[in-house]
Amino acid sequence: MKNVTVRALRKSLIVRSSILLFCSFFLLINSSWAQVDSMQSVNSDSTNLSLSLSPIFHELTATETIAGTDLQSLSVMPVGHALQGQATGIWSMQTSAQPGGVSSIWIRGYNSSMNNNQPLIILDGLPLYNNESFIEEAQIGPLSLLNPYDIASIEVIKDAGAARYGMRGFNGVLLINTKKGEGDKLSINFHTKLGFQQASKFLPLMNAEEYAYYVNEIFQERDSVVFSENQIRALGKGTNWQKEIFTTTPVWQNYLSVSGGTKNTQYYLSGSFLDQDGIVKNSGFKRQSVLGKLTHFITPKISVSPQINFSHSISMITPDDVIDNLLSFSPTVPVKDSVGNYGINGPVAYSFDANPMELVDRINKQYESSLTFGKISLAYEIIDSLYVRVNLSRNISKGEYNYLPEKDYERWSREYDYKHSTYLIEPTLSYHRSFTKHDVQALVGYAYQKEKSEINNTTYNLVEDRINSIYESRVTDVYTSPVWMNFSYSFDQRYALMLTGRYENYENWGSKNKVISPALAVAWHLHHEPFMQKWSDQTAYTLRASFGELKKIYPTYSTRSGWIINTEKNRQWNVGIDISLLNKQVYFSLDAYEKKLDNLFTTNLTSAGYAGTYINTMGVLNKGFEFSLNVNYGNENWAWKSKLGLSTNQNQVLKLPEDIRWRITTTGLPRISFVTIEREAVSSFYGYLTNGLFDNEDEVESSGQINARPGGLKYLDETVLGHAQPIWQSSLRQYVGYRRWSLEAFLYASVGNEILNYQKYYQQSGYSGRNQYKLMLNRWSPERPDSTIPAYLNTSELSTYVVENASFLRLRDITISYHLPLLYQAISAKLYMSAQNLFTLTSYQGYDPEVSYFGQNVNALGVDFDSYPRAKTFLLGCHISF
Repeated sequence: MKNVTVRALRKSLIVRSSILLFCSFFLLINSSWAQVDSMQSVNSDSTNLSLSLSPIFHELTATETIAGTDLQSLSVMPVGHALQGQATGIWSMQTSAQPGGVSSIWIRGYNSSMNNNQPLIILDGLPLYNNESFIEEAQIGPLSLLNPYDIASIEVIKDAGAARYGMRGFNGVLLINTKKGEGDKLSINFHTKLGFQQASKFLPLMNAEEYAYYVNEIFQERDSVVFSENQIRALGKGTNWQKEIFTTTPVWQNYLSVSGGTKNTQYYLSGSFLDQDGIVKNSGFKRQSVLGKLTHFITPKISVSPQINFSHSISMITPDDVIDNLLSFSPTVPVKDSVGNYGINGPVAYSFDANPMELVDRINKQYESSLTFGKISLAYEIIDSLYVRVNLSRNISKGEYNYLPEKDYERWSREYDYKHSTYLIEPTLSYHRSFTKHDVQALVGYAYQKEKSEINNTTYNLVEDRINSIYESRVTDVYTSPVWMNFSYSFDQRYALMLTGRYENYENWGSKNKVISPALAVAWHLHHEPFMQKWSDQTAYTLRASFGELKKIYPTYSTRSGWIINTEKNRQWNVGIDISLLNKQVYFSLDAYEKKLDNLFTTNLTSAGYAGTYINTMGVLNKGFEFSLNVNYGNENWAWKSKLGLSTNQNQVLKLPEDIRWRITTTGLPRISFVTIEREAVSSFYGYLTNGLFDNEDEVESSGQINARPGGLKYLDETVLGHAQPIWQSSLRQYVGYRRWSLEAFLYASVGNEILNYQKYYQQSGYSGRNQYKLMLNRWSPERPDSTIPAYLNTSELSTYVVENASFLRLRDITISYHLPLLYQAISAKLYMSAQNLFTLTSYQGYDPEVSYFGQNVNALGVDFDSYPRAKTFLLGCHISF
C-alpha cells in the first residue's frame, strides 16, 4: 500500500520545482525575444475569436460576463461557489461545505432528467468535464482545481446562444478565460491572505445532565431509571461533541504573477498556493497551481500562443457519519477514558454509533488530484480581414482516492485511481469586414475531440492481507466531425442579426448519430436611430431576442433491440432590453425567457411494465425573468459602485407519458419520496400535511392512522410539500471608496426553496439512544398536554414537520481596504481585512439552508443529513503591484 504522506510530500516538491522551472523558462524567452525588431502586429482580438465571444454575440444574446476581480475576494472558496450571485440566472450551491467541495451550478433551472444538469465548462477554448465530481466519494470537481486569481473573466451563456456548442451546451455554458500578458512593460502582482475559520452555527443539543433526565423520563414509562440523582449531579454539562470536533483553523493563500513583453511578444506567468484546514478535525484542502501563457507575432500576419496550466490538490475528507454521530453521541461519555481509550457510547445507545473523535482520528480519507492543460494556438491572416486559427489542446485529469482505516479498526481499505485525457484539434476560419453601413462577421470551425478514461479500483482486506483489483479503460466520447458556425450582420449600427449552431457526428459505444442545434438572435439599437441621435452620447437602448433548439442524445443498449437513441430537446426563447443612462453611469438590463424541454422519462413501476427503462418523454417548462442594475458614480476623491441582480425561475411539469399519473423516486435514506407530477416542480418533496398531535388513545383509535400513538403527528392526505429549487434569487454588491479607504459588501438571498431536514428524524426521534435537541425536554407527554413538539418522529413518515422553509439572506463578504501611499512611483500596495459568511438570516433549523446530501442528483435535491457545516472566515490580506 502506498505511503500517503511521502507521496504528498513528493508531489509538493515536484510542483515547487515546476514553478521555478517555468519562471526560468519564460524569463529566458522574454529576454531573448525582447531583441526582436518591432513589427506592425495584427489585431490579436481578431485572431482570438474562436476562444472568447465577440462583442456582437454579447449584444444579441443573454450572455453575462463576470469579471475575474469579482471572484478574488472569495478566492478561498471553490470557483463554482464563488459564482453565486455574480450573475443573474445562475443557481450555484456548494453541495458540500467541506474545503474544496464540489459546487453545483444550474443555469435557468432544471434542464435534464438525466441527473447531469451542470453547464459545459470551457477553459481557454478546451471543453472540460461538466461540473461534476471526479468520483462520488471525494466530492471534488474541476472548478475546485482552478485558481480564481488566474481568471480574467467568465462568460455565462444562458440562452439559445449555447447552440454554438451543440449537445454539450444543453445546460448552458461557462467560458473561463484566464489572464494573459498585456503591454510592453514588466508587471508584478503579489497577493497574500492569512486568516482563520470557525463553525458558523452550533445546534442546540442536550448537555449531559439534560440528557440523563431525558433518558430517565423515557424509562419511567417502563417503571425504571438509568441514572441516579448522584450520577446526574456528577455529570455536569459533560462532553460537547460539537466543540470537540469543530475547531478554529487557519487558512493561508499566496499568489504571484509576472506579465509583460514587447510589441510583438506578451507573456504571463503565475503561481499560487492555498492551504485551508477544515473546521472538522483532520479535514482540509491544499492546492498548488502554475499558469504560463505566451503570445508571439512571428510576422505581422502570423502568431503563435503556447499555454500550460498545472494544478495539484490534496483533500482530507471527513469520514461518513461523523456529523451524524457527533450530534447523536451521548454527552455523558468522555472523548477518552482515564486510561486513554476512546469513550464508548452510553448504556442505552445504539451499537452502531461510533465515537466521532475516533472516526476522524483512525480513518484517513484522502483524495489527491491534478489537472494538466496544454495548448498551442497558431493564427494566420490569409488576406485582409480573413484569419485562420488552429488550436491544439490536451487536458489530463488524474485522481487517487484512498480510504485508509487503521488495521484494527476496520477490515477493508480502498484505493481508486483514475486518469481522464482529452485531445482537441480545432481549426477555425474567421472573417470580419466593415464597409459603409454594413458590418459582417463570420466564424466557422471544425473540431475533432477524443476522450479516454482509465480506472483502477482496488480493495484491501486488512485482516487477511488480500487484494481485489478491477481495471477498466475505455474511450468515452468521440466527436468525429462537429462543424459549428457563427454569422452576424449589422446594418448602420441599428439592426443586427446572428445565426449560430452546431452540426455533430457523435459516436458512443458503437452508436453513431447526427445532431443539429440551431439558434437565431436579433437586436435593434434604438440610440442609433435618427430620432435618438442627439442623446446617443449619453444614453443607449437595445432591444434583443433569441430563439433556438438544442438536442442531447443518450444511446442505450438493449439485448432485445440493440442500440436505442433517446433524445432530449431544449426549445427556448429570450427577449431583453438593455438601457444606459446619465452618461452611461447607470445601466440596467431586463430579460424574460422560456424553455420548453422534452425530457426522458424513467419509471420503476413494474406494474406498468416499464421497470427501469425509458418509455417516452415528459414536457417540462422553465420560465422567468432577470433584472440587473449597475450604478457607477464618483470623482477624484470618492466613488460609489452598486450592482443589483434579481432573477426568478418557475419550474413545472407540463405533461407526463400517457397512462402515467406520476413518478415517485426514492433515495438511499429510508422512505424519502420525490414526486414528478403535472403542474408541479420536477422531483418535489412528497408526503403528509400535518394537523397537530394526538392527545389520547381515543383520538388514535378513531383516526385509523397506521403506527399512531399519543404525542405523534396527525396526518392529512399526502401531497406535494415543496421543492429545493429557489423561485427568487437576488444579490447586491456595494462599493464605497473615499480617498485611500474603501468598503465593499456582497449580499445574496434565496427565496422559495425548501429543504428536507432529515437530521430531525434522529435529533427529535424520541429515542433514548441518541442525543436530542433541547426542545425535546418540552416534548408532548401526558404531563405536558399543551406542547406542540412531537414526542417522537418516524422516518417512514415524510411530512411538513421535516420539510422546512430554506429561504435565506447571507452576507457573503465584507471587506475594508486601505491603499498605502506610493512608496515609489511605480509601486502600489493595499491592505485589507475581510469576513465571509458573517451572518445568515434564515428560519431553517439545521446548520445551513444551502446543502444537498445527494450532491448534484437533480432527482434528489435538498436533503440535509450528516452535512459538513459552513464556516465563517476572517482574513487579513495584502496586495502589492509594481
